[in-house]
Amino acid sequence: MGINFEEVKAIVELGIMGVISYTYITQQKKLFEQQEKTITVLAKLENQLNNDFLKGKGLEIALILKIQDMRWAVQKRILKYIKNNHLEENWDVISKEIKTFFDSKMINFENEMHDIIEETTYKLLSKMIKDEFEQTKEILLHILDDLKKEGVKEKDLYGKAARIVETHMESIENELVAKIKSIIN
Repeated sequence: MGINFEEVKAIVELGIMGVISYTYITQQKKLFEQQEKTITVLAKLENQLNNDFLKGKGLEIALILKIQDMRWAVQKRILKYIKNNHLEENWDVISKEIKTFFDSKMINFENEMHDIIEETTYKLLSKMIKDEFEQTKEILLHILDDLKKEGVKEKDLYGKAARIVETHMESIENELVAKIKSIIN
């Protein structure tokens, strides 16, 4: 019995094929693991880029425009009540209208801004703006209540009240803009 070179050659080839297959499978396993990590990182990046949240300067501009809109709407409404001069006889209705108007402005703000601001930032900004406008509402109601009582005797108080409201609303807008800038930057 001699050595059959064909059988030895076949055995060696099978051994080499086994080593090559093992090496190939090991390399593919490592490649798949790297691809999984890459896909996970890309999915996270895509989620961050496509979440429709405003950030930075875009968020700052959107908030400032919204604050200005709210300021002018409130100021216009309060000045309308001052100029119509029917505060005393319509006080109950006017005070309820003002409270409802402020509430609707805040709900409008929340509805428009909630979906475009990241949750933590939204909660912080929403609370700050809500607190400022709640204080403003109380101040303006107090101004109108005083005007209702004193304006009957002194008609020039209506002009003074209008200037006070304008100044106060401008001050509130400036304060909120400064706070927004400090939070976002």
